[in-house]
Amino acid sequence: MSQPEVEVAIETEGAFVFARDTAGHGRLRLRPLRDPDDFPLVHGWVSREYARFWGMTGHSLDQVTSGYRAIARNADVFIGEHDGEAAFLVE
Repeated sequence: MSQPEVEVAIETEGAFVFARDTAGHGRLRLRPLRDPDDFPLVHGWVSREYARFWGMTGHSLDQVTSGYRAIARNADVFIGEHDGEAAFLVE
């Protein structure tokens, strides 16, 4: 079975570091975490019980912000989008 054709682009204008359109699955893109704009979004994801893997269950927005600023000093952190909507976090 052959793979559908995809378009891969590295955005040089700043916003996205990866983009791929796949027939039947839509568009996936990665962009760097935006400080401070993305912290409420990330807080909403990592502070809930179902996301206990991240160890931030019940943490405040300030705690998550501090934690992700520390992570971003040593690692790349990206927000993944599916069809233009924020959908996942990549570290």
